[in-house]
Amino acid sequence: MAVLRMVVALVCAGLQAGIFFGYRAGDYYVLQNLSASTFVQFQQGLHVHFVQLMPPLILTALLASLRWFVILRSQWTSAEFWLIAASTCGIAISLPPLHLM
Repeated sequence: MAVLRMVVALVCAGLQAGIFFGYRAGDYYVLQNLSASTFVQFQQGLHVHFVQLMPPLILTALLASLRWFVILRSQWTSAEFWLIAASTCGIAISLPPLHLM
């Protein structure tokens, strides 16, 4: 069961990172050249597709990594503990405000 939690945490965090990286690597540069109305249309279209995907994905990644963090708390001197702590903090920082979820 512990391995399943680790796999869920890694997969969800990886999907989240991939979405953010894809946005930064592709859309980010194009958006700078769009007019205001086109930018709004693009963001609205993007929102329609990601509004249902992102909250469960982020929350699952956060909860699974928190659980992994709790399991490793007795090994606080290990590198694995600190890597999981850093990634859990990164996921928590990337959470949108609750009223936007």
